[in-house]
Amino acid sequence: MILISGVIIIDFLLPGEMVNDRVLRVDRVRQSHHNASGNSHFSFTLVGEHHKFDITEDFANAIDENDEIRYSISPLFKEVNRFKKVKSDRATYFPLRVISGSLLPLLILLFLTAERILKWGLKNLQMVLAILLVVDLVYLILH
Repeated sequence: MILISGVIIIDFLLPGEMVNDRVLRVDRVRQSHHNASGNSHFSFTLVGEHHKFDITEDFANAIDENDEIRYSISPLFKEVNRFKKVKSDRATYFPLRVISGSLLPLLILLFLTAERILKWGLKNLQMVLAILLVVDLVYLILH
């Protein structure tokens, strides 16, 4: 688990390949929650000349068709780590990528370190975290 967590974090932190691209369109899809409250939300996908990836609503509202954008592709899993308009100094991260690429593996590393030092003996929690890590790895490979 330590090795997998480390690889995922390193893949997220390394700069990767920088790509300049042009926005062809932004797809907006309404997603229903199918629960008692009946709520829904929109997801946004940027379609560029070279890649297609999920973006935040704020970034979707800030860009237009034919805008020039720049983004980094992670070296191992080929995920878009951060993206921005070419004329902007502020890069944006997609929240799911931050959770998948850094927060979850980092929390697992911290838990494993604390568990070994303090000898908590929480084998069930270790198993749950191992399953989450494998699911995260599969997501990164297949996404």
